[in-house]
Amino acid sequence: SNNPRKVLASQGTAWTESAFNDALRNRDLPVIALFLEGGMRWRLDKLQPYLNNGDDEAAKLFLSYPALGDGAKNCERFMNSLSLRTTDEKRSLPDAEAKLKPISTMERSYLKTFCSQPESKAAASALLKKAQEQRDQELARYKAVKDAAVPLQQCVQQASARDGEALFTEASKFNILGPATYTPRQELLASFSVQLIVGNVSLTPALISAIKKYCLTQATPSVLSNYVGMRDFGMAGAQQVIDALQ
Repeated sequence: SNNPRKVLASQGTAWTESAFNDALRNRDLPVIALFLEGGMRWRLDKLQPYLNNGDDEAAKLFLSYPALGDGAKNCERFMNSLSLRTTDEKRSLPDAEAKLKPISTMERSYLKTFCSQPESKAAASALLKKAQEQRDQELARYKAVKDAAVPLQQCVQQASARDGEALFTEASKFNILGPATYTPRQELLASFSVQLIVGNVSLTPALISAIKKYCLTQATPSVLSNYVGMRDFGMAGAQQVIDALQ
């Protein structure tokens, strides 16, 4: 038979989206080709594994049937995923060592085929603007913390003054069960709160160590510890999407 649906039926493959998805997962290209010839609609996000792995043979099949794809519907999600990929897919490297994964020739073809309409290009520009804003916010946040930092020895002296009286007072108002995660300051207050709970209002060796740890942290701000190397990463990723659409 020249009818793709009948050919699939003769092979024991039902004409269902579930069977089509199975063929996608198994990379069964002859079966996938029959589904496409028969008019099965497909989604851009289902092809991400092929594109990410550089499987051009499989990816080319779908470019032959662009009208069956969801087109611009998932362009924004597709562009966002391309802008955030690193060459370290297992995330085993620190962010500072991760590098942006270049957009492949096949991915460029997909972008130009499905995401060249004005609304998708506008979405790509918005992606870049958002990345710029996030970078600027992080830098401003880092600068604020850095400017507020006190030299290590000065910090220790201030915190330890009058047997840590100011910190004990602040800790008495701190809800140790409140935050899900602690900032360095909250971690310090939690240490003092524990001592208050057991009736101690004097500096102990453990509290002095907690003070020194906090003072060292605030003297060398680590706000960007998870952002170093990624500061311009989002911008570069969004820019390469825009470039690919040109």
